[in-house]
Amino acid sequence: MNQRRLPFGILTLAGLTACGAEPPPPPPLVDMAPLQERVRLRIHDRPDGVATHDFNGDGRDDLVIGGDSISILVADGVGGWDRRSVEPMESMEQAIDFAMGDVNGDGRIDLVVAEHNAPTAQFLLWLGATNGSFQRAPGSPFRVDAEPHLHTLELFDVNRDGHLDVITDSWPENRLVVVLGNGDGTFDLPGRQIPVPPAPMQNLVAADFNEDGWLDVVTPAHDREAITVMLGDAQAHLRAAPGSPFASFGGFTTVACVDVDADGNQDVLAVHRSDASTQYKVDGLSVMLGDGTGALRHAPNSPWIDLPERSNALAHGDWNGDGFVDVAVLGEVHHELALWLGGPDGLTRAGRFRIEGRSRGLGAADVDGDGRDELLVPDFASAELVVLAWNAPKSPSSSGE
Repeated sequence: MNQRRLPFGILTLAGLTACGAEPPPPPPLVDMAPLQERVRLRIHDRPDGVATHDFNGDGRDDLVIGGDSISILVADGVGGWDRRSVEPMESMEQAIDFAMGDVNGDGRIDLVVAEHNAPTAQFLLWLGATNGSFQRAPGSPFRVDAEPHLHTLELFDVNRDGHLDVITDSWPENRLVVVLGNGDGTFDLPGRQIPVPPAPMQNLVAADFNEDGWLDVVTPAHDREAITVMLGDAQAHLRAAPGSPFASFGGFTTVACVDVDADGNQDVLAVHRSDASTQYKVDGLSVMLGDGTGALRHAPNSPWIDLPERSNALAHGDWNGDGFVDVAVLGEVHHELALWLGGPDGLTRAGRFRIEGRSRGLGAADVDGDGRDELLVPDFASAELVVLAWNAPKSPSSSGE
């Protein structure tokens, strides 16, 4: 579906401690990464979270930014954007995670949104229109059998009936919820619960981990400091992969899937956020390599520790244009990025960078078509999207071009 799923900002206000006081000033950076702020784009108030998808089929990454409202920006390939209209939904509390696909079978991309802080567990649906705008679907929001509200969702055809389905979380019950789609913009509500190891917070992603042609689901197992892999099959079941959950590092984990080591198998990136009020005192990044069977193991040097305080979002892309997967992690206290560059021997640290404002969420896309991904950071304070570019000569590609 040419969709890159990216993690989102966590739910506390960035830059504030638990008691609401400003944190102490950060120490000076000694390993500054060569990033440069390229542009700030005005978006809606109180933005939080960003995702990418090719909405118009031109091969370019377009943007969805959430929070108290939704902005959709369609790329022109040279650094400009066409803002698409999204019909307001007055009752919406907080758009925190997104999935994109053709839900009603009309050949246009639709937008499904996990609504956090809603009084009931529900997701929202906007249908793509012929003029490129997005209209609220009849019956939206859709209530599901989950507690207390939704943090995350994915969109794929679970049962291979040709219709896209929704899978989301009910983490206090140690459950995932599968909501089958009917192919016309309606769903078989309230969905079917699937038990998973405790607790599946904060997000989930779908990818084929055992290379059988069926999408599988990866989610954190917070209470076990581990990563859960649930394998899909032809009967629309999700079952734990042998050996799952796989030990990672800490709690408050956000995951993303990508082939880190270019061996053809899906791998997992997992950032672990510290919280002084819990036993999780250290921020970390786990790089879990897949073997094509559904099993995961730590890569060399994993987990990485000594990350920015309260690291709560991650993104992957190719910052320097060499063809290897690079990684960035965002810490919410000092709005600080930690970066890694990929190479034939794995990831190496590439320094840190501080962002002016109150950053909420992290994404990546090749904004200007130069073969290098920019980092995308919503600024909660200024209602802007900050675009950061790698400010160093383009590296030779891994293919030798």
